[in-house]
Amino acid sequence: MALDQVFASAVPKNKTLWEKIQQLVKGELKSFRYKGKTVNGPREGKGFKVFPSAYANQWAAKLYKSLGGKWQAEATFLQRLEATAAKDEDIGSGDYALTTDKSGKFWGSAGAGGVFYAEDTGRLLLAYRSGYVNEPHTWGVWGGAVDENETPEQAVKREIREETGYSGSYTLEPIWVYRKGDFRYHNFLIRVPHEFSPKLCWETEGFLWTLPPKSPKPLHFGLKALWPHLIKKL
Repeated sequence: MALDQVFASAVPKNKTLWEKIQQLVKGELKSFRYKGKTVNGPREGKGFKVFPSAYANQWAAKLYKSLGGKWQAEATFLQRLEATAAKDEDIGSGDYALTTDKSGKFWGSAGAGGVFYAEDTGRLLLAYRSGYVNEPHTWGVWGGAVDENETPEQAVKREIREETGYSGSYTLEPIWVYRKGDFRYHNFLIRVPHEFSPKLCWETEGFLWTLPPKSPKPLHFGLKALWPHLIKKL
């Protein structure tokens, strides 16, 4: 395993708040008061049917962040690889629920993302997905849902800021569009002059600069489908 793989587990700094949210997720609490407001649990206080699951974890992480919760890095690479995720079977409801398409597999109706390519080394930057997102603990692209009134290009630029903190120069080149039913995911090659170390958010636990055509495992199904198109683009 390359030495430039950096992994950081998302550990909540406000453990009391996180424990309260976990009780909401499990249905042990219907609601609680925090900083003068009422925080309601999913499914009208019944909690998720399946816990832990990627859906439940992402709901909890999103709520924790919206309440001002912060994270700290604590865990080793081996510990993260040993972690397993339950099947995604429940998406919840209510004020903090995440919306999904009809299939229940994708967030929203359209997404956009990309893979960084460093001109100086010829290597690709991949993201190792955290346990709080769909298809957890797989290697994928940097990206997410296309917001209302956004173009795919605008969404990718926003996701670059949010997920990597990268502020240097780059160019975007469309590669391929993943299609499944009504869902579309627009994939881009993000060309940068030099390699860099991304500033990870809660959605990503690690990163890897890898020399194509080799790829790490396991790959997110979207990146697996994208890979031959990506290699052809280089």
